Amino acid sequence: MSYLEQFIFTTIFAAIVGLVVWYVQTRIERIHRAEERLRDERRNIYMTTLEPFIRTFAGIKDPKEAAKAQKQLISFDYKRAAFELNLIGSDGVVHSFNDLMQYIYKDKGDSSENVDSKKMMKLWGELLLEIRRSVGDPKTKLKAVDMLRAQINDIDKFLQE
Repeated sequence: MSYLEQFIFTTIFAAIVGLVVWYVQTRIERIHRAEERLRDERRNIYMTTLEPFIRTFAGIKDPKEAAKAQKQLISFDYKRAAFELNLIGSDGVVHSFNDLMQYIYKDKGDSSENVDSKKMMKLWGELLLEIRRSVGDPKTKLKAVDMLRAQINDIDKFLQE
């Protein structure tokens, strides 16, 4: 192989490698941007779907807050957000959210005194943990109860009773 042939081969080979690297890098960047947009959309929809529950827990002793939360849960906007959560939420979040909602629907006709608070807290903690995993910490070492510790006094004691 002559010097000219080696030069042409090397130049063509370098150009092909450069194009392949550029293509792969562009594709990876595009995927990262899409994942970031999806993560932002998920955060927004997660916060929207969590709002009535946060309102309920924040105003646990205020019947007006509980009434606002119940009204919000049956609103069209909330149903739309829940539908969107089912479309773009991670599998774990969708499962946890559906488990929580099924529990609420099951006890809908009962008075709040008949609701198993421990079960409700466990489902709430699982949902929060799945959301944490979904928005950026999939290998978290936390447990569902850890997600509740900052919100509920004596949560460990409450869950053990």
